[in-house]
Amino acid sequence: NNGRLLNYKKDEGKIGNALKLIANSLELPKKLLNPTRIKFDNSKENSPASKFLIFHKNILIKTIEADGSNFNLNVQGTKGYVELGFDKNKVRVTSSPCLHKTCINSGSISLSGESIVCIPNELMILCE
Repeated sequence: NNGRLLNYKKDEGKIGNALKLIANSLELPKKLLNPTRIKFDNSKENSPASKFLIFHKNILIKTIEADGSNFNLNVQGTKGYVELGFDKNKVRVTSSPCLHKTCINSGSISLSGESIVCIPNELMILCE
């Protein structure tokens, strides 16, 4: 919500209450054996990202301009380093010490409003 991760257990308001309904229907919290990524997109149009925001524990730690550069970046997460691959205005997680690798399997993001979240590492990459 506005670049902030929401806690379905604590956050109130329209979005927080909607997340609580989803969590209750999924019987969360529980240990997921076959995790599935739920993608939320809050943009009204599919505009290309102008920058990528990287958050750790809900704190913005780095902003990367989407300038067409190709490079890799290691970011410290809660469980260890996560490698991000930037390629022609797209970003993806290429390596992570997390167990399920859902962040890696999420693929690339490039449109404003898209995000990748690695829950064990408490990292979020958000296109803006």
